[in-house]
Amino acid sequence: MLAAFALCLLPIQDVGAEKRRLTLGPDKRVELDFQHYYKTRELRIALSSLAATYPEFVQLETPGKSRGGEDLWVVRLGDNANSDPATKPAMFIYAAEGLSNLQGTELALASLVEFLQENARQERVGRALRETTMYFMPCGNPDLRTLVLDGLESGSSAGAFTNPRVDLERNYPVGWGPFHDAGAALSQGPGPYPLSEPETRQVASFLISHENIGVVVGFAPSAFKLNSAVPSGAQGLEPESLRSLRDGQSGVGGALLEFTGRTADERGCFDDFAYGQFGAWPLRVLVGDIDAQTGLALPRTDEIGPQAKRVAASLLALSEALPRLAIAGTSVQRLKNDLWQVELSIANNGQLRTQSGLGSARNAVAAPRLQVRGGKVLGAGLRALKSDSYASIPVDDGQVSLSELEGGAQLRARVLVLAPAETSLELTVSSPRAGTVTAALVLR
Repeated sequence: MLAAFALCLLPIQDVGAEKRRLTLGPDKRVELDFQHYYKTRELRIALSSLAATYPEFVQLETPGKSRGGEDLWVVRLGDNANSDPATKPAMFIYAAEGLSNLQGTELALASLVEFLQENARQERVGRALRETTMYFMPCGNPDLRTLVLDGLESGSSAGAFTNPRVDLERNYPVGWGPFHDAGAALSQGPGPYPLSEPETRQVASFLISHENIGVVVGFAPSAFKLNSAVPSGAQGLEPESLRSLRDGQSGVGGALLEFTGRTADERGCFDDFAYGQFGAWPLRVLVGDIDAQTGLALPRTDEIGPQAKRVAASLLALSEALPRLAIAGTSVQRLKNDLWQVELSIANNGQLRTQSGLGSARNAVAAPRLQVRGGKVLGAGLRALKSDSYASIPVDDGQVSLSELEGGAQLRARVLVLAPAETSLELTVSSPRAGTVTAALVLR
């Protein structure tokens, strides 16, 4: 399914090359069985096999263990040889943290396999692996997942596993409360205090230590419709980018998406923590129907493959929407003796802003920055492309702070540099969530 949609989005001159790519077989170095649900040991073996056989794309790590002593696994997916994955725009895909997203384990794992197998056949997939980083946590609550799968095998009733001791989706510090949740009812197991559970502490620490993560993606049943529009707390901050992101999924064959972050009436869940504390866009992929008998949205095993292709299509489109800095052009003019005026156009080639509006308001991560090496920077100015004049901005040891860039936007920077003729300058533009790009020029 991904291949068909990739073809229709390619420029006309690339169609022949893409057809030649599609004659290649999938890169099936490992065959995984998606006709059953993965238990903890099987999941560990599957992830280890992928890391061993796709070392150029996969790195496996465990940030810690669950309360029951099970490892929490994170798969880093990206081109390890191209550049440092930690400096690329990134998203975090998590699943099976609570009862509402248990179905995500198989879908996340199958989507991961889809990317690995299609990397050589589809240019879009290969580009996503080169230019972005995806962090997969296919099971954020292995203890609960084991309890549920064992209960289903033994024929236990839904009540045997629908009231966990602590609901990890209520244990995060943004909006945490012992009694109140979004529905003004008693919260089910929020824990004795925020981040009381080792699982939530490790997930929160992982997010905080990876500033390049600008989008977090979870799973929810198809009937889950928290927001029919961008929530009121986010209105005016990022309505257009979120709306276009959500509405564009059907056009690429992807699953439906819901924006799930709140800035008011938070619920102590990971989505609100990611958005309110970290400024990352939280989205849920809507897949799976709720079973009346168990109350769960686990898909039938014969549905895992088709649903995973839709999830992979959504993740691929999201990777392309991530903010991505580029230097669109440079010019040099000699003003006097060793004084030069250097101009460069800086673009955001992604669909999303270089940082969410809420992230900017709360200084979640640093603003984009321009650094000039090779000469002494005496002054700098910025202007938007529609503006006629430059606004002076401060310079700190050769570094210039830039404004955040909307998706598809450009700005023009002008820098006064003191250096002898024939000096080589290195211009580096970087942003924690939009990557790093460098251009070189010679003063002549």
